[in-house]
Amino acid sequence: MMTDRIKIIKINGEEHSDLKASIQDKSIYLMQSNVLIESNDLIQRSMSNGGEETFKVIDPGYNEKFHTIPAHYQMKVQKLGIPEAKKAILITSTAIMLE
Repeated sequence: MMTDRIKIIKINGEEHSDLKASIQDKSIYLMQSNVLIESNDLIQRSMSNGGEETFKVIDPGYNEKFHTIPAHYQMKVQKLGIPEAKKAILITSTAIMLE
């Protein structure tokens, strides 16, 4: 069940918000393929209690459409702690400003 809402922050700073996903221990499932997800992209999850989690994509795990199963992602991710998440977002933002 896709009950989580995520935002993808691409390495180039491009953002895709309000996507439905399913977040597991070290995986994120996204049942759509209209966004290109690459290694080192960041995934942010906003929780109903006001908390936020940030994950770094290790392997996008893209799967093509197969019969009735739509193209989708089964990402392998690493959960970042607060300091690592802030640093990763800052680096992405700084890289965009320098372009």
